[in-house]
Amino acid sequence: MKTLMVLTFVMITLNFTPCRCQVTSSGGVENLRSDYKKVSKDNAKRMLRQKGLFDKYWNKSGGFKNKFESMSVGREKVIIDHMTRLMWHPSGSFKMMNLKEARQWIADLNKKCYAGYFDWRLPTLEEAASLLENSRQKNLYIDCAFDRRQWCIWTGDTLSPHLAWVVVFSGRIGWFEKNVRMNYVRPVRSLSKS
Repeated sequence: MKTLMVLTFVMITLNFTPCRCQVTSSGGVENLRSDYKKVSKDNAKRMLRQKGLFDKYWNKSGGFKNKFESMSVGREKVIIDHMTRLMWHPSGSFKMMNLKEARQWIADLNKKCYAGYFDWRLPTLEEAASLLENSRQKNLYIDCAFDRRQWCIWTGDTLSPHLAWVVVFSGRIGWFEKNVRMNYVRPVRSLSKS
């Protein structure tokens, strides 16, 4: 009896497409917290100031400089932020949902292995706030590389047992009821450290 061995190779193609977005010449990388936690209002304000993140009410002088690069992984689009070592889904959910549904949406995305990865998650407050630009582009404070539909996104951080932090791309961070309020999902994943 002869044994037939079949090998399957999956080829992932990376097509680098520079976007018309803000790029800095700084070589440094900003480490942002990736584990979820309870964040008080005072700690959120402190985090905005310490990280230099913009919020039109709590830190108008913020001006965090991302270093975005849009690319395709196979047939799927992603945005790499070289400044934070994060990979973002360029759009996310096309409908609004509560936080429980948002977590399920992420689980479904991971089952599909979007862009070849299965470790997508909700961003932390500071990761999501790093997307806030200090000037408006097409009525939102987010880089042109991202889909405009997701104007308010969930984070994995909480303010209380019933309130979760969100980032609203009209220029601020805030909090909403987890089970009542509807927001969009913009998944993120951490890039491996090199």
